[in-house]
Amino acid sequence: MKNLFIELTDTDDSKILINVLHIAWVEPNKNGAVIKSNMVNYSLSKKIKESYDQIKELIRSLDS
Repeated sequence: MKNLFIELTDTDDSKILINVLHIAWVEPNKNGAVIKSNMVNYSLSKKIKESYDQIKELIRSLDS
């Protein structure tokens, strides 16, 4: 089974696993990035420490 999760760090240093299939968008922020979930009945907007480019690379690495 192919891995569809990436591990990110919340702004309070908590680690979270995010299913990339449920990311609606990633928005750059001066202290990292904001991700928005597209899950039905559960909308998540989460500030994380990783940058936009780091998140993009983590998602790309899932293809290899």
